[in-house]
Amino acid sequence: MNVVVQLFRLSPSSWAALGPIGLPRAALTAVGAWTLLAWGRLGLQAFTAPRATVRFVLIGAYAWLALAALVWLVVVLAERLATSVDPAPAPAPTIDGLLRITEVVGSAHRPLVFLGIAIQLLQLVNLLGGPGAVFAAVTMAWMAATLGAAVAWAARRPLLVGLAVTVLPFALWLATAGRFGLNRVGHLL
Repeated sequence: MNVVVQLFRLSPSSWAALGPIGLPRAALTAVGAWTLLAWGRLGLQAFTAPRATVRFVLIGAYAWLALAALVWLVVVLAERLATSVDPAPAPAPTIDGLLRITEVVGSAHRPLVFLGIAIQLLQLVNLLGGPGAVFAAVTMAWMAATLGAAVAWAARRPLLVGLAVTVLPFALWLATAGRFGLNRVGHLL
């Protein structure tokens, strides 16, 4: 079980073992995931009509940055609420905190990379329908758990706090970017 938790990055300790992430690596993960999804949707048309592909990938990139900003804002608000109960001074929100959250939120897009690969494979074997939908649902649950663990590690809080902090931002992400992706690639699942 511990190997599964480490492999799927479902605990803050699995994120700590990862070492420094860096913004380029996080951007590669998030943008790469949306690029794979765009390729699954458009295929070779991505080269002949790149405008749709660029729009698809840009929506994913903006959604990543918006999710990171929302998560950071909720973390800051949670810390402020905690300090109103506990009189110990809370650290002021910093750009470093925002950068760290942005890095882990980008890296938490790893499940979408696997979904993009799965869509490619499902198209290759012409197995569209039920298995793809189940895999997509599992992927979204995996992404939510990964995001919570990543934020818990980045904010130096327990796992349950990380999960609680990410519920609303992830729900908003699902309602916007997730719905956009589902509208574009849902028929492939």
